[in-house]
Amino acid sequence: MKKSLSLTACVLLSSAVLLPTALSPVRAQVIAPVAARPAASLSEAEIRALGQGVAFPYELLDKVLRENVNKEGAIFYAKLKGNNDLETFVRAVAIADLNRFPAWKLPADKNNPKAAETLDRTPELMFWINAYNALFIKAIADAYPVKSPTQIKDLDTAKTRVVGGKSYSFAQMRRIIAEMDPRALFALLDGTNSGPRAQTSVFRYVGLGAQLNAVISAFVNDPSRVSPPQRLQNTVAVSPWLLSVDEYFKPKGTRRKLDGIRRILGSYTARDSDQRYFNAGDYQVQAMPANLSLNEQFVR
Repeated sequence: MKKSLSLTACVLLSSAVLLPTALSPVRAQVIAPVAARPAASLSEAEIRALGQGVAFPYELLDKVLRENVNKEGAIFYAKLKGNNDLETFVRAVAIADLNRFPAWKLPADKNNPKAAETLDRTPELMFWINAYNALFIKAIADAYPVKSPTQIKDLDTAKTRVVGGKSYSFAQMRRIIAEMDPRALFALLDGTNSGPRAQTSVFRYVGLGAQLNAVISAFVNDPSRVSPPQRLQNTVAVSPWLLSVDEYFKPKGTRRKLDGIRRILGSYTARDSDQRYFNAGDYQVQAMPANLSLNEQFVR
Protein backbone atom coordinates (compact mmCIF):
# COMPACT_ATOMS: atom_id res chain seq x y z
CA MET A 1 0.00 0.00 0.00
CA LYS A 2 1.31 3.45 -0.90
CA LYS A 3 2.31 5.54 2.10
CA SER A 4 0.55 8.85 2.74
CA LEU A 5 2.77 11.36 4.53
CA SER A 6 2.13 14.53 6.46
CA LEU A 7 3.14 17.96 5.19
CA THR A 8 6.05 17.93 7.68
CA ALA A 9 7.33 14.73 6.16
CA CYS A 10 7.06 16.37 2.75
CA VAL A 11 9.47 19.11 3.83
CA LEU A 12 11.95 16.55 5.15
CA LEU A 13 11.63 14.53 1.97
CA SER A 14 12.25 17.56 -0.25
CA SER A 15 15.57 18.20 1.43
CA ALA A 16 16.60 14.60 0.95
CA VAL A 17 15.92 14.06 -2.75
CA LEU A 18 17.26 17.14 -4.51
CA LEU A 19 19.28 15.17 -7.04
CA PRO A 20 22.69 16.54 -8.07
CA THR A 21 23.62 16.87 -11.71
CA ALA A 22 26.49 14.48 -11.09
CA LEU A 23 26.92 11.55 -8.76
CA SER A 24 27.46 12.50 -5.15
CA PRO A 25 30.39 10.68 -3.46
CA VAL A 26 28.07 8.50 -1.39
CA ARG A 27 25.82 7.57 -4.30
CA ALA A 28 28.88 7.00 -6.51
CA GLN A 29 30.20 4.41 -4.07
CA VAL A 30 26.90 2.54 -4.31
CA ILE A 31 26.10 2.91 -8.00
CA ALA A 32 29.38 3.14 -9.91
CA PRO A 33 30.74 -0.39 -9.28
CA VAL A 34 27.42 -1.98 -10.21
CA ALA A 35 26.69 0.34 -13.13
CA ALA A 36 30.12 -0.42 -14.61
CA ARG A 37 29.09 -4.03 -15.15
CA PRO A 38 27.04 -5.10 -18.20
CA ALA A 39 23.36 -4.49 -17.47
CA ALA A 40 22.40 -8.00 -18.58
CA SER A 41 24.74 -9.54 -16.03
CA LEU A 42 23.12 -7.85 -13.04
CA SER A 43 20.72 -9.77 -10.83
CA GLU A 44 17.40 -8.26 -9.80
CA ALA A 45 18.70 -8.00 -6.24
CA GLU A 46 21.71 -5.99 -7.42
CA ILE A 47 19.51 -3.66 -9.46
CA ARG A 48 17.09 -3.14 -6.56
CA ALA A 49 20.05 -2.34 -4.34
CA LEU A 50 20.80 0.68 -6.55
CA GLY A 51 17.79 2.38 -4.95
CA GLN A 52 14.01 2.32 -4.73
CA GLY A 53 11.38 4.98 -4.17
CA VAL A 54 12.84 8.46 -3.69
CA ALA A 55 16.33 6.92 -3.84
CA PHE A 56 15.71 5.50 -7.33
CA PRO A 57 18.94 5.57 -9.41
CA TYR A 58 18.05 8.58 -11.57
CA GLU A 59 21.77 9.36 -11.74
CA LEU A 60 22.10 6.69 -14.44
CA LEU A 61 19.61 8.43 -16.73
CA ASP A 62 21.00 11.84 -15.81
CA LYS A 63 24.40 10.75 -17.12
CA VAL A 64 22.84 9.48 -20.34
CA LEU A 65 21.09 12.81 -20.95
CA ARG A 66 24.05 15.00 -20.03
CA GLU A 67 26.30 13.12 -22.43
CA ASN A 68 23.89 12.63 -25.33
CA VAL A 69 21.48 15.59 -25.53
CA ASN A 70 22.60 18.94 -26.92
CA LYS A 71 21.36 22.39 -25.94
CA GLU A 72 18.82 22.33 -28.78
CA GLY A 73 17.21 19.23 -27.28
CA ALA A 74 18.38 16.81 -29.98
CA ILE A 75 19.53 13.33 -29.01
CA PHE A 76 22.59 11.37 -30.16
CA TYR A 77 20.68 8.13 -30.77
CA ALA A 78 23.52 6.45 -32.67
CA LYS A 79 25.65 6.52 -29.53
CA LEU A 80 22.86 5.18 -27.31
CA LYS A 81 22.27 1.80 -28.91
CA GLY A 82 23.27 -0.62 -26.14
CA ASN A 83 24.30 2.19 -23.75
CA ASN A 84 24.96 0.40 -20.45
CA ASP A 85 23.69 3.17 -18.16
CA LEU A 86 20.45 3.36 -20.15
CA GLU A 87 20.04 -0.42 -20.17
CA THR A 88 20.60 -0.60 -16.40
CA PHE A 89 18.14 2.21 -15.73
CA VAL A 90 15.48 0.56 -17.90
CA ARG A 91 15.96 -2.72 -16.04
CA ALA A 92 15.52 -0.82 -12.76
CA VAL A 93 12.30 0.70 -14.09
CA ALA A 94 11.01 -2.75 -15.01
CA ILE A 95 11.29 -4.06 -11.43
CA ALA A 96 10.63 -0.82 -9.55
CA ASP A 97 8.38 -1.08 -6.50
CA LEU A 98 5.78 1.61 -7.14
CA ASN A 99 4.53 1.30 -3.56
CA ARG A 100 7.80 2.82 -2.38
CA PHE A 101 6.91 6.26 -3.74
CA PRO A 102 5.31 8.27 -0.94
CA ALA A 103 2.27 10.50 -1.34
CA TRP A 104 0.78 12.92 1.14
CA LYS A 105 -2.45 14.74 1.70
CA LEU A 106 -2.48 18.49 1.19
CA PRO A 107 -5.08 20.44 3.18
CA ALA A 108 -8.03 22.01 1.43
CA ASP A 109 -7.97 25.72 0.58
CA LYS A 110 -9.64 27.42 3.55
CA ASN A 111 -10.77 30.26 1.30
CA ASN A 112 -12.64 27.90 -1.01
CA PRO A 113 -15.56 26.14 0.71
CA LYS A 114 -15.87 23.69 -2.19
CA ALA A 115 -12.23 22.66 -2.09
CA ALA A 116 -11.25 19.22 -0.82
CA GLU A 117 -8.02 17.65 0.32
CA THR A 118 -5.70 16.69 -2.52
CA LEU A 119 -3.13 13.93 -2.79
CA ASP A 120 0.37 15.01 -3.81
CA ARG A 121 2.05 12.23 -5.80
CA THR A 122 5.08 14.21 -6.97
CA PRO A 123 7.70 11.48 -6.27
CA GLU A 124 5.72 8.97 -8.33
CA LEU A 125 5.09 11.52 -11.11
CA MET A 126 8.82 12.24 -11.26
CA PHE A 127 9.46 8.51 -11.64
CA TRP A 128 6.92 8.04 -14.44
CA ILE A 129 8.24 11.02 -16.43
CA ASN A 130 11.83 9.81 -16.29
CA ALA A 131 10.84 6.18 -16.86
CA TYR A 132 8.81 7.15 -19.95
CA ASN A 133 11.66 9.14 -21.46
CA ALA A 134 14.24 6.42 -20.79
CA LEU A 135 12.03 3.77 -22.38
CA PHE A 136 11.31 6.03 -25.35
CA ILE A 137 14.98 6.79 -25.95
CA LYS A 138 15.80 3.09 -25.75
CA ALA A 139 13.00 2.23 -28.21
CA ILE A 140 14.40 4.70 -30.75
CA ALA A 141 18.01 3.68 -30.12
CA ASP A 142 17.17 -0.03 -30.51
CA ALA A 143 15.52 0.65 -33.88
CA TYR A 144 18.15 3.13 -35.08
CA PRO A 145 18.90 4.12 -37.81
CA VAL A 146 15.44 5.49 -38.58
CA LYS A 147 14.50 8.82 -40.12
CA SER A 148 11.30 9.15 -38.11
CA PRO A 149 9.69 7.46 -35.11
CA THR A 150 6.74 6.74 -37.40
CA GLN A 151 8.90 4.11 -39.12
CA ILE A 152 8.90 1.96 -35.97
CA LYS A 153 5.96 -0.42 -36.10
CA ASP A 154 3.46 -0.07 -33.24
CA LEU A 155 5.83 2.22 -31.34
CA ASP A 156 3.01 3.97 -29.50
CA THR A 157 0.58 1.10 -29.06
CA ALA A 158 2.67 -2.01 -28.40
CA LYS A 159 2.33 -3.10 -24.76
CA THR A 160 6.00 -3.94 -24.41
CA ARG A 161 7.26 -1.25 -22.01
CA VAL A 162 7.69 -2.80 -18.57
CA VAL A 163 7.24 -0.58 -15.53
CA GLY A 164 7.02 -1.99 -12.03
CA GLY A 165 6.46 -5.50 -13.31
CA LYS A 166 3.58 -4.58 -15.64
CA SER A 167 3.54 -4.07 -19.40
CA TYR A 168 2.27 -0.82 -20.89
CA SER A 169 2.18 0.97 -24.21
CA PHE A 170 3.50 4.51 -24.45
CA ALA A 171 -0.08 5.66 -25.01
CA GLN A 172 -1.14 4.04 -21.73
CA MET A 173 1.81 5.57 -19.89
CA ARG A 174 0.92 9.05 -21.13
CA ARG A 175 -2.62 8.62 -19.85
CA ILE A 176 -1.34 7.62 -16.40
CA ILE A 177 1.02 10.59 -16.31
CA ALA A 178 -1.61 13.06 -17.55
CA GLU A 179 -4.00 11.97 -14.81
CA MET A 180 -1.38 12.94 -12.22
CA ASP A 181 -0.52 16.28 -13.87
CA PRO A 182 -1.29 17.12 -17.51
CA ARG A 183 1.59 19.61 -17.59
CA ALA A 184 3.91 16.61 -17.54
CA LEU A 185 2.90 15.76 -21.11
CA PHE A 186 5.25 18.55 -22.22
CA ALA A 187 8.09 16.71 -20.46
CA LEU A 188 7.59 13.53 -22.50
CA LEU A 189 9.50 12.81 -25.67
CA ASP A 190 7.78 11.95 -28.92
CA GLY A 191 10.97 11.70 -30.97
CA THR A 192 9.96 14.20 -33.67
CA ASN A 193 10.78 17.79 -34.46
CA SER A 194 7.17 18.80 -33.82
CA GLY A 195 7.03 17.60 -30.21
CA PRO A 196 8.75 18.57 -26.95
CA ARG A 197 12.51 18.90 -26.99
CA ALA A 198 14.68 16.61 -24.87
CA GLN A 199 16.19 17.93 -21.65
CA THR A 200 19.85 17.65 -20.68
CA SER A 201 19.05 16.31 -17.22
CA VAL A 202 16.38 14.29 -15.47
CA PHE A 203 13.27 15.82 -13.97
CA ARG A 204 13.66 16.21 -10.21
CA TYR A 205 11.38 16.13 -7.20
CA VAL A 206 12.27 19.54 -5.79
CA GLY A 207 10.84 22.22 -8.05
CA LEU A 208 9.14 19.74 -10.38
CA GLY A 209 6.17 22.07 -10.86
CA ALA A 210 8.50 24.88 -11.93
CA GLN A 211 10.32 22.51 -14.29
CA LEU A 212 7.04 21.52 -15.93
CA ASN A 213 5.99 25.16 -16.31
CA ALA A 214 9.39 25.87 -17.86
CA VAL A 215 9.10 23.17 -20.53
CA ILE A 216 5.59 24.34 -21.45
CA SER A 217 6.79 27.93 -21.68
CA ALA A 218 9.75 26.87 -23.82
CA PHE A 219 7.40 25.03 -26.18
CA VAL A 220 4.83 27.83 -26.45
CA ASN A 221 7.48 30.50 -27.03
CA ASP A 222 9.37 28.48 -29.64
CA PRO A 223 8.38 29.92 -33.07
CA SER A 224 8.92 26.51 -34.65
CA ARG A 225 6.16 25.15 -32.34
CA VAL A 226 3.85 28.17 -32.04
CA SER A 227 4.05 30.92 -34.65
CA PRO A 228 3.37 34.57 -33.78
CA PRO A 229 -0.35 35.31 -34.17
CA GLN A 230 -1.49 36.57 -37.57
CA ARG A 231 -3.80 39.29 -36.29
CA LEU A 232 -5.18 40.36 -39.67
CA GLN A 233 -6.24 36.79 -40.45
CA ASN A 234 -7.02 36.21 -36.75
CA THR A 235 -5.20 32.87 -36.75
CA VAL A 236 -2.44 31.16 -34.78
CA ALA A 237 -0.50 28.26 -36.25
CA VAL A 238 0.69 25.64 -33.76
CA SER A 239 2.58 22.38 -33.85
CA PRO A 240 0.18 19.51 -34.61
CA TRP A 241 1.57 17.81 -31.48
CA LEU A 242 -0.45 20.28 -29.40
CA LEU A 243 -3.66 18.77 -30.71
CA SER A 244 -2.80 15.56 -28.85
CA VAL A 245 -2.83 17.31 -25.44
CA ASP A 246 -5.76 19.68 -26.01
CA GLU A 247 -8.28 17.51 -24.12
CA TYR A 248 -6.26 17.63 -20.88
CA PHE A 249 -6.27 21.43 -20.71
CA LYS A 250 -9.78 22.18 -21.91
CA PRO A 251 -11.69 24.35 -19.39
CA LYS A 252 -14.70 22.70 -17.79
CA GLY A 253 -17.97 23.36 -19.57
CA THR A 254 -16.48 24.53 -22.86
CA ARG A 255 -17.71 23.01 -26.10
CA ARG A 256 -15.55 24.92 -28.53
CA LYS A 257 -12.85 22.91 -30.23
CA LEU A 258 -9.22 23.45 -29.23
CA ASP A 259 -9.99 25.58 -26.17
CA GLY A 260 -7.39 23.54 -24.31
CA ILE A 261 -4.75 24.87 -26.69
CA ARG A 262 -6.10 28.40 -26.28
CA ARG A 263 -5.78 28.02 -22.52
CA ILE A 264 -2.17 26.85 -22.86
CA LEU A 265 -1.24 29.75 -25.14
CA GLY A 266 -2.89 32.32 -22.87
CA SER A 267 -1.20 30.94 -19.76
CA TYR A 268 2.36 30.46 -21.03
CA THR A 269 3.14 32.94 -23.79
CA ALA A 270 5.88 35.33 -22.71
CA ARG A 271 4.88 38.49 -24.57
CA ASP A 272 2.23 40.61 -22.84
CA SER A 273 0.63 41.72 -26.10
CA ASP A 274 0.29 38.13 -27.29
CA GLN A 275 -0.99 37.05 -23.89
CA ARG A 276 -3.84 39.56 -24.07
CA TYR A 277 -4.63 38.39 -27.59
CA PHE A 278 -4.54 34.70 -26.61
CA ASN A 279 -6.61 35.23 -23.47
CA ALA A 280 -9.31 36.97 -25.50
CA GLY A 281 -9.66 33.63 -27.24
CA ASP A 282 -11.40 34.96 -30.36
CA TYR A 283 -9.06 33.47 -32.96
CA GLN A 284 -8.70 30.31 -35.02
CA VAL A 285 -6.11 27.67 -34.17
CA GLN A 286 -4.49 26.07 -37.18
CA ALA A 287 -2.03 23.17 -37.28
CA MET A 288 1.38 23.69 -38.85
CA PRO A 289 2.66 21.03 -41.25
CA ALA A 290 3.97 18.15 -39.14
CA ASN A 291 7.75 17.72 -38.96
CA LEU A 292 8.02 14.03 -38.13
CA SER A 293 11.76 13.75 -38.73
CA LEU A 294 13.76 12.29 -35.85
CA ASN A 295 14.99 14.83 -33.27
CA GLU A 296 18.55 13.58 -33.53
CA GLN A 297 22.03 15.02 -33.51
CA PHE A 298 24.80 13.44 -35.54
CA VAL A 299 27.92 14.62 -33.70
CA ARG A 300 28.67 15.39 -30.09
